[in-house]
Amino acid sequence: MITLNLIPESIQKEVKTLDFYISLKNIVFLLLATTAFLSILLLIAKLSLQNYFYNSIANNNLHINVGKYSTSEIKKFNQQITEINKINDQYTQWAQVIAKTSNAAHEGIVFDEIRIDEKRNFFLTGIAKTREDLLLFKDRIDETKIFENFEIPLEIQVKKKNITFELKLKLKKNGYETK
Repeated sequence: MITLNLIPESIQKEVKTLDFYISLKNIVFLLLATTAFLSILLLIAKLSLQNYFYNSIANNNLHINVGKYSTSEIKKFNQQITEINKINDQYTQWAQVIAKTSNAAHEGIVFDEIRIDEKRNFFLTGIAKTREDLLLFKDRIDETKIFENFEIPLEIQVKKKNITFELKLKLKKNGYETK
């Protein structure tokens, strides 16, 4: 087979130059695309490393803060906890005491006044319809086992009906305290 070259030499030069520039353009485009891809990969790696760095610093700060309290601060804190526990041991659940007392009263007993003092004394003032109602109230209070030596005065027990009473009850040491 015979090839004939009928294109003039100047145009052949232009075609070769044009082919060279097209090849050069394709190589430059390929280099730019590769550079863009690699820069995206580097940005992702940078963000990942920054995140790891920030997490490492945060964890390191947590470990530093663990040992920052001195022995004197810890002793002071323990002393405060001991004081709070002492206060808590002295706390009496007065709402429970009042609820138990009012549950011990039945329809024959009406309270006019309930007072409590700082010495754990419980004062009840009221009216009992009958002596039997008052004695039943005393028995029910004794069943609660939250008061010490509760006795109804003899001068109150002499009356038979519409008995006005004022009773002083002493809460037991372990009667109703939080534990």
